[in-house]
Amino acid sequence: MAICSSPEETAKMLDNRNADWLTKVPGIMNEKPTLFAVGAGHLLGENGVLNLLCKAGYTVEPVQ
Repeated sequence: MAICSSPEETAKMLDNRNADWLTKVPGIMNEKPTLFAVGAGHLLGENGVLNLLCKAGYTVEPVQ
């Protein structure tokens, strides 16, 4: 089952929100150690949070 039924919905519900978060994450992390929890739909793909963090120069590692 698809999360969004059109590219426009995907952009609105996932991609745009992910990009917006990436503008806020550095400031939040610089204040104090932080855990971010997001829904699985926001993690994967070209515009997913994990890929965007890597592109921004962050090291992303799984927590064991």
